[in-house]
Amino acid sequence: MKRPLFHFALRLFYLSWLATLVVIPIQPAAAQDSATATNDVFLPLVAGGSGAAPAGLYTQISARVAQMCGATGLNQICYVNGTVELTNAGGANFSHPGDIADLIDGARISVASTGATLEQLSIAWLRLRAYAGAPDQGLNLLLFGNVEITDLALFTTDADLEKPTTLPSLHLASIPIDGVAALGSSGVVVTNPAEEELLSLTVNNAAITLGSTALIEATPGAEMKVTMANGASRTEAGGGESTAVQNQQVSVPLDGNGNATGTPTTARELTDDEFLEQMLDELLQKLRDNIALANRALERLNLATDRCIAGQARYIYNVLYWSRVIERTPGVKPLLNKTLLAQAYSRAANCLSFEVVFDSTVQTTHPDLRMTSHLNMAGMPVQFLLDGRFIAINHSLDYLSYEYVPSASCGAIQPSRTAGELEMDNAALEIVGNRVRVATTLRVAQQPTDFATITCPPAPPLVVGQQHWVSVFYHLHEAEWQKPDPSFRFSDWKYLGGENFAETIVVRNITEGGFTFDATTYLILVHTPVK
Repeated sequence: MKRPLFHFALRLFYLSWLATLVVIPIQPAAAQDSATATNDVFLPLVAGGSGAAPAGLYTQISARVAQMCGATGLNQICYVNGTVELTNAGGANFSHPGDIADLIDGARISVASTGATLEQLSIAWLRLRAYAGAPDQGLNLLLFGNVEITDLALFTTDADLEKPTTLPSLHLASIPIDGVAALGSSGVVVTNPAEEELLSLTVNNAAITLGSTALIEATPGAEMKVTMANGASRTEAGGGESTAVQNQQVSVPLDGNGNATGTPTTARELTDDEFLEQMLDELLQKLRDNIALANRALERLNLATDRCIAGQARYIYNVLYWSRVIERTPGVKPLLNKTLLAQAYSRAANCLSFEVVFDSTVQTTHPDLRMTSHLNMAGMPVQFLLDGRFIAINHSLDYLSYEYVPSASCGAIQPSRTAGELEMDNAALEIVGNRVRVATTLRVAQQPTDFATITCPPAPPLVVGQQHWVSVFYHLHEAEWQKPDPSFRFSDWKYLGGENFAETIVVRNITEGGFTFDATTYLILVHTPVK
């Protein structure tokens, strides 16, 4: 009866001894016996436990860029690999990987590849300056495969914000590499390396704003595809916009010249096959946690709101951007906690708080007469909501001065004036490219009155110059006048981005029947966050 126990003990000892042999190969080499260390039985265990999978193509490309192009400055190009041609003023030749050249407006870049391995790919690396609140911010562009860039227009100073096109701007054409079946064999990987900034550029007349990384492919005569590798994007073209997050794609129709001809499509999810068939296999990773992605958008909204309320008015753009990502990107808003979202939107309204300052001077001149009316509205409170509504409080329109000065007078002149009142009839804040567009419609809820009384005894007093401001202002603001209502729409605001967030100045002058009429209207949108 004791023999089975003896056999069991032997087997237990034998198994324990085998276990010690399995552990030996993963000990430090100095602790191993030479005979044991070369035992073929244990080598597969060592290899399986410590070996790493080969780096993917995108990782290899990124490593080469990091090795070759660390000294690349803003608005410069770095030659990485293969056949890359740059046509600048006077031309430019690349002879060695790591060569760097300055970019200029109108530059043309051509990249041509023969295959899908690292050595067959042609690669260029660009850093393009973009507008941001922080200085010296830029987008990184990785050109690979078969790509051509034309009509390059650079962003150099903040004065470029006044240009109608969001800069930097370029035209892109990408052609799949012959014999390569994988998706995404040619294109541009655009990366915004500034985690807390939103940077914009224009590609094929479509403005794209990124807080992230996107793969852009463009086929003239067909479409441009913006595929999100991470983060979020906003694409606008043809009067429409579309937002997307990681693993989603937006398309824009292109004509034969590569120009956007319509609005972007609603973002769609990539299919499993599209993930598996990507040439840059490590660039696009299938997202596993959609809730975390949605919460990240909410976190970015709250961060932008905090900074905006603290007085950094440029983050108004970020607040509007992230609210649109939440509202307009498929699959994001339903994943968010409704209470937390409502709290975030309520706080965002504290950021979107302003005062409108209105100042108007009109003047009439004639060889025998000069009249001047100067009115001012010190600050009308306006608060915008993220759903497009606004709240405003009517404000008095006060006279700063009124003058009636004839070339000659028979007696005393007594000017009279009565304040009016303005109300906000309509108002909107919209993000367009890399700036915020402001539009307001002010209604003259109560007309101001002005006139002069000339007393020349024994004649009765003579009332002259009635309704001077109303007559001249309405006449010289025909373009803004929303007839027949006494409302005036001002949409040509200049984006400033500071405490004086935006302004518009309208200067008009006409001469009729010997009289010259002048009007200068000045509006300022002053940021007044509620802390």
